[in-house]
Amino acid sequence: MKMRKMFLAALVGLGMLTGCNNEEIPAVNNDGTKSVALRLNGLTTSTRAVEAPQAGTAEGQQIALSSMTIYFTNGTNILKKETLTSSSVDSEGTNIWQALTGSSGYIFHQLPSTVTQVQIVGNSGGKTFTETSVAALKASVRNAADEQSFTNVTLFGEDTALDSPDDSETGDEHVSNVLEASVILQPLIARFEIGNIACLDMGQTNCLITKYDLKFIGLMDFNSGVTLGGTASGEYTLDNVLEPGSTVTEPGDVVFGATGTAASWAWDAISGTGSTGINTATPWNPNDNKKFVYQFVPNALSNGNLVQVKLVLDNIEWADGSSNPFNSVVTARFNKASGGALTEFEAGKIYTVDYQFNSTNIAPWNPDNVVCVQLNVTVANWNVIALTPVFE
Repeated sequence: MKMRKMFLAALVGLGMLTGCNNEEIPAVNNDGTKSVALRLNGLTTSTRAVEAPQAGTAEGQQIALSSMTIYFTNGTNILKKETLTSSSVDSEGTNIWQALTGSSGYIFHQLPSTVTQVQIVGNSGGKTFTETSVAALKASVRNAADEQSFTNVTLFGEDTALDSPDDSETGDEHVSNVLEASVILQPLIARFEIGNIACLDMGQTNCLITKYDLKFIGLMDFNSGVTLGGTASGEYTLDNVLEPGSTVTEPGDVVFGATGTAASWAWDAISGTGSTGINTATPWNPNDNKKFVYQFVPNALSNGNLVQVKLVLDNIEWADGSSNPFNSVVTARFNKASGGALTEFEAGKIYTVDYQFNSTNIAPWNPDNVVCVQLNVTVANWNVIALTPVFE
């Protein structure tokens, strides 16, 4: 039967449009089940820590999609699901992925007549989700530690109010069983790209220090997990993240910079040429032109605090002739490079940071004596947001 409006496909990624196949497509089978036409457009095919920055190439870039699971539901129960990869074929030998991402689209037949919603998880391959109900699916937690691959971030989207098309011209008595949907697949995480580390007043007469080493860099005040529905959990703050070199005595505590913990993805030890004995204001990057990269849950903490970035310095020599061999810290909060305070981080955005501070921003680890550096941020799509430092 000929339908002028059919099931709209997913809008994939940030601004990634999907269209529908507006050719002759059977919409309702004689037994009362539904057929859904789906087509995905503009998809790209598909390491952590120190890596080449993506911000320079990711502006407006569609997020890579290599697998997906489509859930047809009634809002409470999952009635049917389709898990697809680039090699998925149907019983007639049609490559479903090629049809979905090509011009023809693909028709899903024999769907239960009670389908009223669609939930889609992108890049679902090799990942575990609870599928006992729609609520359980949306409560499935993705750990930030497992979301560090730029080309395999988990995406989620849904349409909870499928509409019947307004197509009086068809005269089809089953038109109410033909559904239109629009789904935007979005990542759960955002991304920091941090580099160009420098003490800007180094070498000037008013600088408080004459030399320092870079030791650790990483996140503070962050969530370690987030559900498909967007609820964050697993907070790491100064209450459970200890100063480098500390001994853990309480369950759940971790040491900043330590390896082998559930939070170790969130920081890096710094080494390499030029990272020690720094006595100039020349910006430093790992491996010359790489960046420190963290894909993080953008949600604020329960107390409203946003993610911060800590830089730990060692072997500081002060201008007054004294020295501090351990754990001097610079803590960065953020402003937008374009002006104005950054009031929230957003999933799907790349935040680029030139981590540049003054010697007056250096303080002990002691949380009672925290000195914060106000950094500025900027955006790309992936959206890139550049952060540039403003100091307190």
